[in-house]
Amino acid sequence: MSILTAFALAGVAFGYQYGRWPIVVALFFLGIGYGSWDVAMNVQGATVERLLGRAIMSRFHAGFSVGTVAGALVGTAMVALEVSVTTHLLVVAMTLSIAVPIGVRSFVPDTAPQEDAVDAAAAPTTPDAPRSALSAWRERRTILIGIFVLAYAFAEGTGNDWIAIALIDGYGATAVIGTLGFAVFLAAMTAGRWFGLAGWTSMVG
Repeated sequence: MSILTAFALAGVAFGYQYGRWPIVVALFFLGIGYGSWDVAMNVQGATVERLLGRAIMSRFHAGFSVGTVAGALVGTAMVALEVSVTTHLLVVAMTLSIAVPIGVRSFVPDTAPQEDAVDAAAAPTTPDAPRSALSAWRERRTILIGIFVLAYAFAEGTGNDWIAIALIDGYGATAVIGTLGFAVFLAAMTAGRWFGLAGWTSMVG
């Protein structure tokens, strides 16, 4: 999926020179590649959590956010240096197609030893465990988690999509300031994710 994302970014880079529809097609495949890649990353995180025997997913998400902050800062630099969108995206696509396939070689395999997982599975769960997958979706805690996730997804998606545009088009900021404002938002989200695990643990406790 990272390779598909890289090709899609290259498509956006070239489409930028030729009009709207090539970009639309490239963004369609970018969404498929990036969305599937995102799921795969979380599956790997869940595997690591299982082997560690403790919850650290929030820290993984914080690490992901560190990457988004770095990307936004690089984007700010590219705008300030007046590097073309095509050149910028082609370099990112090339870096992506090389770095990720090499990096995933050190990932924990899904079939890693499951001694800890077996012990955890043998332990009793909650007394009111759902009887079926369908009833799990109607369970109050599942609905509450879903509401929280939906609310934060709207907030994060709105910030990701519109902060830079709002600063530039709505407030007359320069492209550099608009991109930097986006980086500030991502930095705040990174901090929230990094300390989110501690806050969640204290709430549950």
